[in-house]
Amino acid sequence: MRIVLGAAVVAAVAATAAAASDHDVLVRDCGTRVESGRKPFAFSGLDSIEVGPASFWLLRRAAAGLGQRYPDGRFFVKTHIGIRAGRSVTVSVLARYRDRIGLVRTSSDEPVPAVRFEPCAPNKRAWSWNGRIGAVTGFNSGFKLTRRGCYPLDVRVEGGRTHRVRVPFGHPCR
Repeated sequence: MRIVLGAAVVAAVAATAAAASDHDVLVRDCGTRVESGRKPFAFSGLDSIEVGPASFWLLRRAAAGLGQRYPDGRFFVKTHIGIRAGRSVTVSVLARYRDRIGLVRTSSDEPVPAVRFEPCAPNKRAWSWNGRIGAVTGFNSGFKLTRRGCYPLDVRVEGGRTHRVRVPFGHPCR
């Protein structure tokens, strides 16, 4: 009886912790997408970091150099993310690194620990050219960092698994 009660308490605490963290998730839906102006996006690209159904375009190059610090003392690394059609994807920073790195939509945004990307249906009409969105929805995105480092990101697929990738933001991953 005590074991069953203990398991129920642990489950309730875990559910409460998970629900509380869901409030910190910024949602990016199909209406906040970016388009190429010419044709559907390809999933892979030069210097992309691909993790499950998510592809961080040009992140390998952008993260390697970091550039200069902004007046607030943080670095901003711009990237775009492509999400394959089908299921939503949540990109999150591990809790222990949230004082050093966060996700942003633009350089002026305050960082958040997680962003949920909800891709468009492939047959959705594009607004910047005469055609359909296609199999990949693009979103502008970026990271703000207080210092260089090798930071792990979790990419959780709705109804599927969670992938982890380590990104070298101005510092090699060993």
